[in-house]
Amino acid sequence: MKILHITAHMGGGVGNILSKISQFDTDNLHAILCLEETKNPHFYKESLDAGVPIFQCSDLDNGNLLDTYDLVQVEWWHHPRTMEFLLHVLGKRELRLILWSHISGCGYPHFPPSLLRAVNGVAFTSPYSLENGWFSERDRVYARENCPVIPSVANRFENILPRKEHHGFRVGYVGFLGYNKLHPNFIEYCKSAYSIPDVHFTIVGDLNYNLELRQQISELPESGLYELKGYTENVYSELCKMDVFGYPLNSDHTGTTENALLEAMAAGVVPVAMNQGCERHIIQHGKTGFLVNSVAEYGEALHYLYENPQKRIQMGECAAHSIKTRFHLSSTLKLWNEYYQKVGQTKKMKHEQQLLQVFGSTPYDWVTACYDPCADRSEELLLGASKGSFQQYNAYFPDDERLKQLLAERKSHGGCTLQL
Repeated sequence: MKILHITAHMGGGVGNILSKISQFDTDNLHAILCLEETKNPHFYKESLDAGVPIFQCSDLDNGNLLDTYDLVQVEWWHHPRTMEFLLHVLGKRELRLILWSHISGCGYPHFPPSLLRAVNGVAFTSPYSLENGWFSERDRVYARENCPVIPSVANRFENILPRKEHHGFRVGYVGFLGYNKLHPNFIEYCKSAYSIPDVHFTIVGDLNYNLELRQQISELPESGLYELKGYTENVYSELCKMDVFGYPLNSDHTGTTENALLEAMAAGVVPVAMNQGCERHIIQHGKTGFLVNSVAEYGEALHYLYENPQKRIQMGECAAHSIKTRFHLSSTLKLWNEYYQKVGQTKKMKHEQQLLQVFGSTPYDWVTACYDPCADRSEELLLGASKGSFQQYNAYFPDDERLKQLLAERKSHGGCTLQL
């Protein structure tokens, strides 16, 4: 089959998984349509070098590009440009339309239950998505029976490096540094381990995000304990020097597969994460890592792993075995091939009316269709610069007056005072 992936860009985890699927799926032919420029082009270039066709929106003017594909797959995380393209372009064409949700949908941006039936197929990236509080029991049963969970796993675990000797006890973090992903009290979690002799914190991620974190660290008396490494294309070169993977995330984060966490565990680095969301579906508490509920418990787990190096090694081996068994690119490809065959038997159709019923017709509608004014309280998610936030939507669609008012009211009042 011929599959065209529609993605806002080819950066980060989405760029990684699309690059790998397109290169290593021997049963289907893949192409990618990017809706905007990719700021970090590593996976974009990797795909091009491997011969994967990558199109831009301007290419749609050259014939009926969309019509030449058996399946059109939208990589969905509520990005403004994707929503615009979904409603204004894809919905108007006769297509077999699949939506792969790269966010949990359990908090803002919520996954609307009516979206389950609005397209030819829906796939999730974590079992956590089935815990969506917006789903009725009927919705949940439908999702279990019709919407597979296909982790967005891009790793073949070929480049894992052996452990490297290093000074001190290193607690590492790899991933997005914005506080809509990282726990807003990240520094407090680190402080809970200050009493560990020679403790150091290695932070790996794009330093263009969350300048506030960099400023906070620079003002600490203990700033010398922190090492900010920036983005790396070879994450295993950093993981091999970590003793523990400290991964406290925002309780409202939208992640699902968490490739950074999988890579750390596959490399034998024991994770300590929050007892929440998708983390609970990846880490087996006490066996492959620790799930904690507070700063105090986080510190206790780090102290335990420092004081029990043999147990840490044993847990690291269990973590590596678990991830390499449960999460592998070959499993992702197998699950997708099965689902492609199933959806390929459905009819091409126009989805405009169904999508309008789910999302509405304006950027304001698209935001509020995925927003619960009383339940969604995370200012980092709602007012941040990315992740489908009000701020991001306003930046893309500054002429939408209702959206502008919603943003202003949220900034002014917060909480659940807004009436939609």
